[in-house]
Amino acid sequence: MPSPFSGGLTAIKPDTSQPHVAASAEADECIIPAKSPHRPRRKVKRDVIPCVEVVGEGKRWEVEKREIVESTTVFSKTMPRFPFPPLISGAHQERHREILTQIRTLFTDPTQTLSEHDFIAVTRMCGIPRYINRALFMRCGGEVDGVGVCFEGFERFWRRLLNCPTTHETVFAILRKEGNSLSEDDFRVVVQDVCAHHPGLVFLRDMPVFQTRYVDTVVTRIFYDKTRNIVPRMTFKEFKKDGVMELVQGLEKEDDINMTRNAFSYKHFYVIYCKFWELDTDHDLHISFSSLSTYENSCLSAPILRRVFSGAGRGQHLQNDLMTYRDFIWFILAVEDKASRAGMEYWFRCLDIDGDGVISLWELQEFFGEQARRMEEWRMSDLWKWGDFLCAVLDMINPKDPTRISLHDLRRSNNAALIFDMLFDIRKYDLHLRRIDPGFREWDDVFGVDDSGDRVKLEGWDKYAERAYDELAFDESHNESSNFSSGRFYMDDTELWEDDDDVDLARDTRLEDEDRQEESPEERGTSPEPMILDENDEEETAVPEEV
Repeated sequence: MPSPFSGGLTAIKPDTSQPHVAASAEADECIIPAKSPHRPRRKVKRDVIPCVEVVGEGKRWEVEKREIVESTTVFSKTMPRFPFPPLISGAHQERHREILTQIRTLFTDPTQTLSEHDFIAVTRMCGIPRYINRALFMRCGGEVDGVGVCFEGFERFWRRLLNCPTTHETVFAILRKEGNSLSEDDFRVVVQDVCAHHPGLVFLRDMPVFQTRYVDTVVTRIFYDKTRNIVPRMTFKEFKKDGVMELVQGLEKEDDINMTRNAFSYKHFYVIYCKFWELDTDHDLHISFSSLSTYENSCLSAPILRRVFSGAGRGQHLQNDLMTYRDFIWFILAVEDKASRAGMEYWFRCLDIDGDGVISLWELQEFFGEQARRMEEWRMSDLWKWGDFLCAVLDMINPKDPTRISLHDLRRSNNAALIFDMLFDIRKYDLHLRRIDPGFREWDDVFGVDDSGDRVKLEGWDKYAERAYDELAFDESHNESSNFSSGRFYMDDTELWEDDDDVDLARDTRLEDEDRQEESPEERGTSPEPMILDENDEEETAVPEEV
């Protein structure tokens, strides 16, 4: 009779010449049918379990179960993957040859070479973004302010790009120097090209130190914003998905680079570098723990800063317990935009003390204890108890497991930034509370103009950078119409007020300086004093040398 069992159950007819003995763990291995010579051997584990007697139609069968542990072939782990070259259409090959023929006309003779500036025509014929020109120029054998590129050098490299059917793949291959992914150094040549030739950055051409810092800022921000930013290299999938080529291509449409709010924005670079310069008191391009603790009026708690200095947020250890400029870029972007994907991952890694991929309740309590003490020190009216705080967090996140919070739970919730602020950022948490007041919301909102010219409300990092830039511009130009600052607050028993004392002192100082300028040296009784540089002017002129 056919076996009534299926799915790994094999019916084996017993030997009727011997007395029936039930199988046991010590029984012989099951009978394996002869394998077809056309099939590869399979690795099989023979676990014999006690037989089951099946009686039907006067016949008795012993049923034995065999567990297939590994269904893949034995040699599949050692056999290299078969290469599948990309399918190149005939139209693409024809287009490739046409481009080569057109570019040949730019060279009057085989020995002629094109400089970097003249090579822009070659880049445009290839259909590549303008600011990839220097990268392509150097891959063809050229050198900046040095050796040019001949047609033979271009042709040699261009034929290597035949297997790149799309512009994304072509640009990725131009930037990639080794391996199958891009490093931060591979992007530096692109940003250097932008620094040297973009009309909105003409003023930087004679300032090599600021050029270096600008390049560091842009490259670091590109890798901070990519999908898996904890991995120091960028794959082609990330390059295409995150729109890196479109980011570079968009620079050709906008002459005023301050109108953009992406990684190339000079306004954003100015804010980041000025904030770093304020904390780097000895100007050695490194920030200590004590210096970082003063960021934005000491808004962050000590436990979270210790996690930042442990390298948990960026996934890299800080050398000599000092924060470099690139580390600070990650830090300030994460602090001021906790709701972004990159910021959320940054603080999740910081809160995950034991590194098990979830935030447990005891980890929440570790950070809440210091924050509760700071709330009492700042004399905030609504003080949290641990039980009430935990209930509020679980209600806002609604995690699948109420005993722990995963990154997926935070992404699914819209309250991740608020929870982070409740745990370690008292300045931002207080701003959340004050936004209940409609008048404060009206003052706190910041608006900008998007690419289409529409007025939009800014959030996160864009909002902070816009307000901080206006504040720095006010300090530099003494424009009293911009006398509001998001970071200048003090706390009293009942209210959070703007620190008018700072503004009044600055105004008094300016009035005294104006009065002194109107007086003659004889009236003052002293010789004219040398002009004192403004604080921001001093910062710009006293930039440390490149290290």
